[in-house]
Amino acid sequence: MREIFANVRVMKKLDAKDGSCFPMGAGDDGIETSWVHFQNRRLFLRPLNPEDMQALLEFFYSHDAETVRLRYGYHRDTMTREAAAKLVSVDQNKDHALGIFADPYGHAELRAIGRYYLDAGGKSAEVAFVVHEANRHAGIAGFLLGELATVAKRRGVLEFWASVMPENRAMAGLFIAAGGVESTSDVTVEREFRIPVDSILKSRKKFLERKGIFRIKQ
Repeated sequence: MREIFANVRVMKKLDAKDGSCFPMGAGDDGIETSWVHFQNRRLFLRPLNPEDMQALLEFFYSHDAETVRLRYGYHRDTMTREAAAKLVSVDQNKDHALGIFADPYGHAELRAIGRYYLDAGGKSAEVAFVVHEANRHAGIAGFLLGELATVAKRRGVLEFWASVMPENRAMAGLFIAAGGVESTSDVTVEREFRIPVDSILKSRKKFLERKGIFRIKQ
């Protein structure tokens, strides 16, 4: 494994019912790891790492066809192990990828992913999200957007951008509510949004309060 993965904390699969075997709070990289309350359940937030390949594959194959099409922009039946390995092998010092897990100790079950890919200039980044069908309408994508923005702000990133399928009104609504501005394009049918990082952070507190989302202290 290349040195770029050295900063990723590998979560050991230990038998601990309260999750106390996992590093909590901000690590040396400043990335938060914690239990988070969403509606009537708690889920675990942590950075993705190379050991999550199997969890990502299971996550992909649990989606319905509509979720896959809205996320990737086309119908996709399969994901190879090589493709999954690439998606979870993230240089967290450059890009940023977070996972929401239903069970971090034992069998890690992915419920959502949020990530950004830093552009060449270092001041903007593309964001992307996918939330499992069973966990939607709980504010998970909005929570992840705020987490990504918090890290991006610290690293000097000023703006996020995203391409959204026309039918994906929920994601478009999230970006607009966070201060995003839609731009038109004659080249693609996708809706393009530019979202200032400062705007996301400005609206974050009210969003979390409205959705009843909060970190669980251990």
